[in-house]
Amino acid sequence: MNVRLPTSARLAVGALLAALAFALGLGAWRGAQLDRELSRLRDELHAHSHLQTEHRRLRQALPSDAEWEGLRSDHTRMEEVRKQLAELRTRPAGPTALPSAAPSTAPSSPSPPQVPVSVWRQAGRATPEAALYTTLWAASQGNIDIMAQSILLDERARAKAQRLIEQLRPTASLEASSPEHLIALLTVKEVPLGSLQLLSLTQPNPTLAMIRVRLTAPEGAAKVTNLTLRQTSGQWRLVVPEAAVDAYTLQLTGRSAPKT
Repeated sequence: MNVRLPTSARLAVGALLAALAFALGLGAWRGAQLDRELSRLRDELHAHSHLQTEHRRLRQALPSDAEWEGLRSDHTRMEEVRKQLAELRTRPAGPTALPSAAPSTAPSSPSPPQVPVSVWRQAGRATPEAALYTTLWAASQGNIDIMAQSILLDERARAKAQRLIEQLRPTASLEASSPEHLIALLTVKEVPLGSLQLLSLTQPNPTLAMIRVRLTAPEGAAKVTNLTLRQTSGQWRLVVPEAAVDAYTLQLTGRSAPKT
């Protein structure tokens, strides 16, 4: 038996069904919108977390305050060394550039800068300082020719070095072609290749210079050495004393060098 609802009842039921359908559709739409918003927030949260991790990593990779201070000190010291080397290359040569009166001492700071081997350069031989740097640079490079040209032997020392060459030649493969080359070969191995401090420079006369240096090995061992340089033909060279040749002779042959 079919029950026929009045028209007003049917309209009411239809309106109710339409309202329910609208509410369900609105809920589904709002649910989808919320899902999208949650997904976006998750992405932003993930990106923010990644940025925080990357930020922490970059901060850890940055030098510490002490490391920054050390880098600034190294930079300042390197600039001072570059200026010194530039001055050595441009300083005029010859007696006119040197004091002509009493012995002079080059000005030095209370704590002379340490010049690392990495900035030693061939600076020529126009001044005592330049000749010193050139000699040390040749030693650091194993350049025996430049080292030999930087050495000065007096007549007695040269004669003893020549006799030492003749003694060694029959028993060893000797590459030395001159007394200066022999002394260069023997001396180059004794130069500590860490850093240099020029402690003092004194010139008793225009052609003689006395230099006191501290040479430090890479492992930290240091030795202070007094060096003598002499100017000949406008060039400064490191004087190798006769006693040094005697010491090399005793070391290599087991016998003292004959007196001359």
